[in-house]
Amino acid sequence: MMRYNKLVIAAAISVLSWSMVYSSNSISSAVSLRNNLAPRAAAMGDAYVAVTGSGESIFYNPAGTYGALGTEIKLGGYKSLVDTYYTGTYGNIRVSPLTSVWLAYYILNGGMAEINYIDGRSKIVNALDERVFQANYAIKMDKVLLGTNVKYMKSMIAEQYEADVYSADAGFIWQLVENNKNKICLGFSLNGIGNKIKYISVEDDVPLTLRFGACYQLLREEGKDVTITADVVKTGTAQARENLGVEYIVNHNLVLRSGYKIGYDSDSVTFGLGVLLGKIRIDYAVAMMGSFDYTHKIGLTYILRSTGKQQAAIVSPKPAGQ
Repeated sequence: MMRYNKLVIAAAISVLSWSMVYSSNSISSAVSLRNNLAPRAAAMGDAYVAVTGSGESIFYNPAGTYGALGTEIKLGGYKSLVDTYYTGTYGNIRVSPLTSVWLAYYILNGGMAEINYIDGRSKIVNALDERVFQANYAIKMDKVLLGTNVKYMKSMIAEQYEADVYSADAGFIWQLVENNKNKICLGFSLNGIGNKIKYISVEDDVPLTLRFGACYQLLREEGKDVTITADVVKTGTAQARENLGVEYIVNHNLVLRSGYKIGYDSDSVTFGLGVLLGKIRIDYAVAMMGSFDYTHKIGLTYILRSTGKQQAAIVSPKPAGQ
């Protein structure tokens, strides 16, 4: 029976691995810890480790959440292959001018799978259900931003086999240049510091992910800012990959984004946009999957309380303190 349990677990993981490999080049279980609800970042090719003032940085570099203008509540959704869906919400608390706290809760529904038992019976089950709670803290110390995440994930395969994972992330961003015309940042993060994920006696590593990158922002007086980003990403034993992204603010209510990813099996070209309607911002991203399909991410942000220059600043934050 133990061997049979292992086969069921392996089969369920295989179904999810096939669906996620094309969207994130994932190499193990704990799918939710390697994917996210970040449409702005996804549209920019996931080149986001040196971006500041964004709640979406909670998934890339915990230091980047510092500098978000005001208090926000975000809702997100993500559809990948084989009917795999993510949904969740996250928001921030402005503790002080030099610190910030974000909280997140998101759910992965891995679609349905059919299990065929050795006695001839079959059953349709939820292939994978994962629920993650995440807390983030970031602080500014002169020109350096420091941040950390702590995460708890409960995973269930085939509605029978459970596992718990505790993990942490750490990162920093060095603001090399920060003035009214330009902003240049370098970022580094280490994601996935934690225990192994274990179903009964079957266990798997949650692979460490190293990210290093740069962000350049050309800040124009008319608000038509341009942001260019570039990251190098190393996950587990996989080869290093490169992500490139660009964002252009067309006007106070519309921003266009695009990205390119090098070294991935698919999901190489990404596009997206952001639309600001009063206190509501809608972000959308699509990744081209070659002959397979497309992945879609959408986010809805409600600005409870805002500070500083809002319209364009909410779409692409200005340097903190301006």
